[in-house]
Amino acid sequence: QLLKQRKLLQAKNVVEAFSGLVEADYTPAEVVRPLLADSLKMLKWVGGEDAIQLLHAVARLPRQQTRDEDDDNNDHNSENLVPEEFHGTMLGVIRRRMQSWWRLRPSDMADLAEVMKNCEDRFIVENMCKQFPRVLQLEDCSPPLFLR
Repeated sequence: QLLKQRKLLQAKNVVEAFSGLVEADYTPAEVVRPLLADSLKMLKWVGGEDAIQLLHAVARLPRQQTRDEDDDNNDHNSENLVPEEFHGTMLGVIRRRMQSWWRLRPSDMADLAEVMKNCEDRFIVENMCKQFPRVLQLEDCSPPLFLR
Protein backbone atom coordinates (compact mmCIF):
# COMPACT_ATOMS: atom_id res chain seq x y z
CA GLN A 1 0.00 0.00 0.00
CA LEU A 2 2.93 2.30 0.70
CA LEU A 3 4.20 1.82 -2.84
CA LYS A 4 0.79 2.65 -4.28
CA GLN A 5 0.75 5.93 -2.36
CA ARG A 6 4.43 6.83 -2.82
CA LYS A 7 3.81 9.43 -5.54
CA LEU A 8 1.87 11.43 -2.93
CA LEU A 9 4.64 11.27 -0.32
CA GLN A 10 6.93 14.15 0.52
CA ALA A 11 10.64 13.67 1.21
CA LYS A 12 10.14 13.61 4.98
CA ASN A 13 7.41 10.95 4.59
CA VAL A 14 9.74 8.75 2.51
CA VAL A 15 12.48 9.07 5.15
CA GLU A 16 10.10 8.19 7.98
CA ALA A 17 8.54 5.29 6.08
CA PHE A 18 11.91 3.83 5.12
CA SER A 19 13.32 4.21 8.64
CA GLY A 20 10.21 2.57 10.08
CA LEU A 21 10.48 -0.38 7.69
CA VAL A 22 14.13 -0.93 8.59
CA GLU A 23 13.30 -0.65 12.31
CA ALA A 24 10.56 -3.27 11.85
CA ASP A 25 12.98 -5.53 9.91
CA TYR A 26 10.67 -5.45 6.91
CA THR A 27 12.97 -4.72 3.98
CA PRO A 28 11.91 -6.58 0.85
CA ALA A 29 13.76 -5.42 -2.26
CA GLU A 30 10.53 -4.50 -4.05
CA VAL A 31 9.87 -1.90 -1.33
CA VAL A 32 13.41 -0.74 -0.49
CA ARG A 33 14.58 0.01 -4.04
CA PRO A 34 11.67 2.32 -4.99
CA LEU A 35 11.77 4.21 -1.68
CA LEU A 36 15.50 4.88 -1.96
CA ALA A 37 15.12 5.88 -5.61
CA ASP A 38 12.33 8.26 -4.57
CA SER A 39 14.58 9.82 -1.93
CA LEU A 40 17.13 10.62 -4.64
CA LYS A 41 14.42 12.18 -6.82
CA MET A 42 13.34 14.38 -3.91
CA LEU A 43 16.91 15.46 -3.17
CA LYS A 44 16.25 19.19 -3.07
CA TRP A 45 13.75 18.62 -0.24
CA VAL A 46 15.93 16.21 1.78
CA GLY A 47 17.48 18.03 4.73
CA GLY A 48 20.66 17.17 6.59
CA GLU A 49 18.77 15.41 9.38
CA ASP A 50 16.85 13.37 6.81
CA ALA A 51 20.06 12.40 5.00
CA ILE A 52 21.55 11.20 8.30
CA GLN A 53 18.41 9.20 9.03
CA LEU A 54 18.46 7.60 5.57
CA LEU A 55 22.16 6.72 5.76
CA HIS A 56 21.70 5.28 9.25
CA ALA A 57 18.73 3.18 8.10
CA VAL A 58 20.66 1.94 5.05
CA ALA A 59 23.60 1.00 7.28
CA ARG A 60 21.20 -1.13 9.35
CA LEU A 61 19.72 -2.97 6.39
CA PRO A 62 20.22 -6.67 6.99
CA ARG A 63 22.40 -8.58 4.62
CA GLN A 64 19.92 -10.25 2.35
CA GLN A 65 20.26 -13.30 0.20
CA THR A 66 17.65 -12.91 -2.53
CA ARG A 67 17.30 -14.92 -5.67
CA ASP A 68 16.65 -13.35 -9.04
CA GLU A 69 15.41 -15.80 -11.60
CA ASP A 70 17.12 -13.90 -14.44
CA ASP A 71 20.47 -13.70 -12.67
CA ASP A 72 22.98 -16.51 -12.30
CA ASN A 73 24.82 -14.67 -9.55
CA ASN A 74 22.62 -15.23 -6.51
CA ASP A 75 24.81 -13.42 -3.99
CA HIS A 76 22.92 -10.18 -3.45
CA ASN A 77 23.21 -8.14 -0.31
CA SER A 78 22.02 -4.83 1.03
CA GLU A 79 24.44 -2.99 -1.26
CA ASN A 80 22.42 -4.21 -4.27
CA LEU A 81 19.26 -2.66 -2.84
CA VAL A 82 20.84 0.78 -2.60
CA PRO A 83 21.29 2.90 -5.74
CA GLU A 84 24.96 3.32 -6.62
CA GLU A 85 24.99 7.09 -6.12
CA PHE A 86 22.99 7.03 -2.88
CA HIS A 87 25.80 7.25 -0.29
CA GLY A 88 27.72 9.98 -2.09
CA THR A 89 24.59 12.00 -2.70
CA MET A 90 23.41 11.83 0.91
CA LEU A 91 26.89 12.65 2.21
CA GLY A 92 26.85 15.64 -0.15
CA VAL A 93 23.62 16.86 1.47
CA ILE A 94 25.22 16.56 4.91
CA ARG A 95 28.43 18.26 3.71
CA ARG A 96 26.48 21.22 2.29
CA ARG A 97 24.46 21.53 5.48
CA MET A 98 27.64 21.50 7.58
CA GLN A 99 29.04 24.39 5.57
CA SER A 100 26.39 26.60 7.15
CA TRP A 101 25.56 27.19 10.80
CA TRP A 102 24.14 23.74 11.55
CA ARG A 103 24.21 22.30 15.01
CA LEU A 104 23.74 18.57 15.30
CA ARG A 105 21.39 17.13 17.89
CA PRO A 106 22.78 14.31 20.07
CA SER A 107 20.74 11.60 18.30
CA ASP A 108 21.83 12.86 14.86
CA MET A 109 25.47 12.98 16.03
CA ALA A 110 25.27 9.39 17.30
CA ASP A 111 23.62 8.15 14.09
CA LEU A 112 26.14 10.00 11.92
CA ALA A 113 29.06 8.65 13.96
CA GLU A 114 27.72 5.14 13.43
CA VAL A 115 27.41 5.73 9.67
CA MET A 116 30.87 7.29 9.40
CA LYS A 117 32.53 4.07 10.59
CA ASN A 118 32.28 2.81 7.01
CA CYS A 119 32.94 6.11 5.28
CA GLU A 120 35.90 8.37 4.78
CA ASP A 121 34.82 11.98 4.64
CA ARG A 122 37.33 14.09 6.49
CA PHE A 123 35.22 17.27 6.29
CA ILE A 124 32.23 15.65 8.00
CA VAL A 125 34.37 13.96 10.67
CA GLU A 126 36.18 17.23 11.46
CA ASN A 127 32.87 19.08 11.80
CA MET A 128 31.52 16.37 14.07
CA CYS A 129 34.62 16.63 16.27
CA LYS A 130 34.18 20.41 16.53
CA GLN A 131 30.58 19.97 17.67
CA PHE A 132 31.22 17.03 19.97
CA PRO A 133 32.01 19.00 23.18
CA ARG A 134 28.85 21.12 22.77
CA VAL A 135 26.68 18.07 22.10
CA LEU A 136 28.01 16.24 25.18
CA GLN A 137 26.88 19.13 27.39
CA LEU A 138 23.27 19.09 26.18
CA GLU A 139 20.59 17.80 28.53
CA ASP A 140 19.19 15.27 26.05
CA CYS A 141 22.62 13.72 25.53
CA SER A 142 23.00 10.55 27.54
CA PRO A 143 26.02 8.24 27.84
CA PRO A 144 24.07 5.24 26.45
CA LEU A 145 23.33 7.27 23.32
CA PHE A 146 27.02 7.46 22.45
CA LEU A 147 28.03 4.09 23.82
CA ARG A 148 25.75 2.15 21.50
